[in-house]
Amino acid sequence: MRFLCLKWAAVAAAALCLASACDKKGGGDDVLPKDISLSEMELSMLVGETARLEATVFPSSASDKTVRWSSTNTDRATVDAEGLVRAVSQGSAYILAETVNGIRTSCLVTVGAKAKYKVTITLDGEPVPSMLYGWPGMELQLAADSNDGEVHTYQWSASTGAASVTDAGLVTFALGNPAGVEGYAWWGESVIRAVTPDGCSAAVTAVSAVSGTFRLGSSVAAVGGTGVMATGSSAEITLYGFDGSDSILIPQTAFSLRSSDSSVLAVSGKTVSAGETEGNATLFVQFPGSEESVLCNLTVQKQSSSSSSSVEVYQEELPEW
Repeated sequence: MRFLCLKWAAVAAAALCLASACDKKGGGDDVLPKDISLSEMELSMLVGETARLEATVFPSSASDKTVRWSSTNTDRATVDAEGLVRAVSQGSAYILAETVNGIRTSCLVTVGAKAKYKVTITLDGEPVPSMLYGWPGMELQLAADSNDGEVHTYQWSASTGAASVTDAGLVTFALGNPAGVEGYAWWGESVIRAVTPDGCSAAVTAVSAVSGTFRLGSSVAAVGGTGVMATGSSAEITLYGFDGSDSILIPQTAFSLRSSDSSVLAVSGKTVSAGETEGNATLFVQFPGSEESVLCNLTVQKQSSSSSSSVEVYQEELPEW
């Protein structure tokens, strides 16, 4: 949930006015799930062990958040209706979680003997957290180490989705799959693994995300929101991502913009300009390798010649990863 604070200031000349809004379903309409995530994307277990997976259905306003659980190989691992996984025998299986409308995600369960040593994935010599966050195009050089004092070779791999990794452990964040989950416009996840020849391994989840906020001049609004521009005014579009709690500027070369009606709202690079014609226009954004998405819907109208107000909107709380 985002918390916004507003600060109004009167100005003498016409200025850009923008107010964020979110489209909401009517009270009688069902809201279908759009995505589902699991508390773990990968589990390493011993025979007889149990572990519970937690599933989160998005958006939070979904009418039916029922989750159906299943295993692709019950000889290796089983799961009950509450997400409790039990390791049956050595091998692997995927535990599947599915929403009522068929959206599915999975957790890879590997059942085996206890490792003789522990592998740790590191960044700049320090152990990395279980989740790494970045934005499209960002690179991180990972390494791996063990606690047995021996030098091991590691095979690096990445599940498809939001990041890739080289044989030397260089991770590159990509766009992932557009999802629009809980205020984020685009995101994706990939499991990065480092495995020794004798099967000892460590894994970290790489999350590539672009914030669900954009900036128009001095104003901020949510992706998918609505706003108002004065005829003859213009604004520069800036997109931000988040690395932990810090906002990160998304390079302008990483996305392109399009207007649904150039006579109402023209686009030149990352600048949008309102013409002298009043009307409505939809502003679209696109990242390489993804489908075009709605950024916002803007109404262009004439403003009072006497005075106008500009609104400064800022985030009191940044998203918590």
